[in-house]
Amino acid sequence: MPLAALGLTFTWSLPVAFITAFVTVFALVIAITKDLPDVEGDRKFQISTLATKLGVRNIAFLGSGLLLANYLCAILVAIYMPQAFRHNLMIPAHALLALGLIFQTWVLEQANYTKEAISEYYRFIWNLFYAEYIIFPLI
Repeated sequence: MPLAALGLTFTWSLPVAFITAFVTVFALVIAITKDLPDVEGDRKFQISTLATKLGVRNIAFLGSGLLLANYLCAILVAIYMPQAFRHNLMIPAHALLALGLIFQTWVLEQANYTKEAISEYYRFIWNLFYAEYIIFPLI
């Protein structure tokens, strides 16, 4: 039953606002990196994507940069709003996920953006996304 029907007003809680913003940025990253594993075929068939226009490396760095900013914001939110979040979970969890992302981006660079490395990088982005859904109920 909608809140309005009960005569109640809607108010955002800090955790719900945080999760909404965090997932929105994550969805953007997934959207801009989704074509990375298929870039060879897209180039072959002249399909225009961000990855074919800007290059795999640039898109991977853009995606990683946005996610790192997202993780940094999560850590800062936990530090500056300890009354609303479990900072003893949010800070180490997001720091570890950020370190994993940095490592996976380094692996991609070291592999010189091979098809296999690109696929592993994109799969890792999805694994990070799934990890957030494990963390969210606990924050």
